[in-house]
Amino acid sequence: MKCALIDLDETLFDHQNSSRMGLAAMCRRFPALCGKTLEELEDHFWQVLNDNYMDVLAGKLTVDQARINRIAKLFEFCNAVPPVERLEELSELYKLVYNESIRPVVGMPEVLQCLRENGYQIVVLTNGFIEMQLGKIKACKLEAHIDYLVTSEEVGVKKPEEAIYNEAMRRCGATTEETIMVGDAWETDIVGAH
Repeated sequence: MKCALIDLDETLFDHQNSSRMGLAAMCRRFPALCGKTLEELEDHFWQVLNDNYMDVLAGKLTVDQARINRIAKLFEFCNAVPPVERLEELSELYKLVYNESIRPVVGMPEVLQCLRENGYQIVVLTNGFIEMQLGKIKACKLEAHIDYLVTSEEVGVKKPEEAIYNEAMRRCGATTEETIMVGDAWETDIVGAH
């Protein structure tokens, strides 16, 4: 038995493209955000996401509330006053453009096919939420290649904590010696798996 644990965002799914497209749409709607580059906006946006992640996981914030909070903080980052009455509209715009821009990372469908042909069970292992991550997998047309989805939402811990890797291997019936990890983040994907 062989098991391949594969991260989703920036490994299978081109998250950066979707994120930048959503941010660019917000910049077109509100030029006050144009004082920073898309890269700077994106870095700040995801730093705030990481800061709020455990509150969302614990149910203290909804995903939508966290997104609105991130957008407000983008305005502050750009030394602009957040348009409080339009934050929900901007959140919906970001989400719409993000979802319309979903695509797989170049070459990953072929990598999954190769793993499958070599006898691997494939587990997407992600620090995301079940519904959102399933949507990305379906939009990328990767569901036929994947045996299991293991998320931090369902396990209650996130990568790099050991329990999430153990749950993924349990589902495959695989040992550590039979398992590989593929991901883009050194700390959460590679060090955590090690």
